[in-house]
Amino acid sequence: MEYTHTTQNVKPDVIAKLIKIAGMFGSEYAGERASAAHSFHKIITQAGAQAEDCIPAMYKPAAPWREMLDKCIRRFNRLSKRDKDFVYNLNRQKSDPSEKQIEWLTDIYTEVANV
Repeated sequence: MEYTHTTQNVKPDVIAKLIKIAGMFGSEYAGERASAAHSFHKIITQAGAQAEDCIPAMYKPAAPWREMLDKCIRRFNRLSKRDKDFVYNLNRQKSDPSEKQIEWLTDIYTEVANV
């Protein structure tokens, strides 16, 4: 039997609760991890859903590199000289950035995204 995801049936407030609880999955304390897993399962069950229904809605993908670059350009005056040079050259580059370039861009983006 093929399973189809029903993310649209999971209410946003349920997803918000699950996101908060999922933050405890990395706790250094086994009891906190177990409690978080139990709460996670309980909330999903009460919502009449399955984890497969909720997890895709919890995932927030990173911004595509072009969108990150555009945001960095809009905040260009807040960048260091080195980062300005990098952003300028990446913007002029004809090919897609390398993995290392995306890592650097992501670091710059993270610094300026909330400013």
